[in-house]
This record gives sequence, C-alpha cells and structure tokens, in this order.
Amino acid sequence: MGYFSNGEEGERYTAAVCARCAHLQTDEDSGTEGCPVIDAHLLFNYEQTDDVQCILSMFIPRTSLWNEVCTMFVAKDEEAKQSIEVIRERVRVANKEWERRLPHEDTPEATIEDIAALLREKRHD
Repeated sequence: MGYFSNGEEGERYTAAVCARCAHLQTDEDSGTEGCPVIDAHLLFNYEQTDDVQCILSMFIPRTSLWNEVCTMFVAKDEEAKQSIEVIRERVRVANKEWERRLPHEDTPEATIEDIAALLREKRHD
C-alpha cells in the first residue's frame, strides 16, 4: 500500500503522479480535485490492517521505501506519459540502490544516519 508519512508527502505524490493522470477529476460542487485511489490512500493511511493493505497495495504498490506509480494511472497527454516514465525509472533506480545498500548477514546493520544519507542523495537526483 502506498504510504505517506504526512500530508506534504501525499501532496507531493499527487503533484508528481496524480496531476498527470486522466482520472484526477474536479468536483463541480466543491471545486476540489480528487481520485478514489489517492483519496483512499490518504484517508486510510494509518489503518494498516491486512485487508486495507491488501486492497490498497493493488493500486499504489510500495517497494522498499518508495511508492510506485498508481496501477490505475492513465496519462492525460503525451507530456504526462513521458514524465511518468521518468518517475518510474527513478523509483526503479532508487529501489536498486536501496537494495544494494541494505546490510547483508556478514556486514553491520545500516544506521539511521546511513538511511538518512541515502534519502538526502535521492532528493537531489
């Protein structure tokens, strides 16, 4: 299931992925944008029961520390399609790098500082 540690992280995902998707709709009455998939993830983010995780993981899979692109994503135009491919590649590279850096049985465990350094590097990519 996609996980967002806070509202800002959810907003960043929405701006990077959802804003490029044809499913993001504006409610005519309230003027707010939304999609059932991202709305469910944001509403049930902390209810990580097996049932909720199972269902929501089908839509926004999470690998290692990264949320993947929503499986329901439909590019709203060619530019969006190209942008999403860049995001997918960045997630793929970040996952490989994370797996490479994970401690192995014969190496000491990664420290919080190691993890923080990796995340800082990825933010600058």
